[in-house]
Formats: sequence, structure tokens, C-alpha cells
Amino acid sequence: MKKIIISMLFVFVFIINVIPVIATDVYVTKDNFFASTTEQGLEVITRLFVDEDYVALEKFFSVGGGFIMQGGIKVHLVDMRAFKGTVKIRAIGTNIYIWTYKEAIQLLN
Repeated sequence: MKKIIISMLFVFVFIINVIPVIATDVYVTKDNFFASTTEQGLEVITRLFVDEDYVALEKFFSVGGGFIMQGGIKVHLVDMRAFKGTVKIRAIGTNIYIWTYKEAIQLLN
């Protein structure tokens, strides 16, 4: 029981310390990475690209399922899926959230 309480306390302290860092760091986007407004949309894009189904990928883009991101946009990191390699970002000054790959952003110094 003591181990469980200590473990829960550790997780709680870790989360409290990580959340402000994620929300306050400023990143900048890189050119030509796939992106979507939903996590599921980015998963579809990834699957179609891996399957080399470029016709379906183009159709998915044409109906607004995703897009190719422009570089140089300043963003905040909102969420990260470490095992998937994806991130949820928000452009500074907007309330638009975008899912893309972690390689598509870099920390702005």
C-alpha cells in the first residue's frame, strides 16, 4: 500500500512539473510535413503514405482530411504521443489545434 501511494505521488508531482513546460515553450514548424486537425486524420494520412496509396491520400487531402504544413509558424506544444511520434500543436494567437509529427517542429531559442 505504501508503494502505491508513493508511486501515485511521484506521478502527480511529475505531471505538475511537466505541464507548464509543455504549455510555455515556443516551437516553430518546419516545411512540408503532413498535418491534420484530428489525431485520427493524421493516422489515416500515415497509413495511406506507408501503403503508398497516393491517389487515396490526394483524395483525403481534397476533402479537407489533412494538409501539408508550412514552415516558420510559431506554435505551442499542447500534447504529445511519444510512442506514436505525433504531437498536438496550437499556433500562437489562435485556437486552432493541429496534429503532426514530432519531427515537424523544433524548439525556438
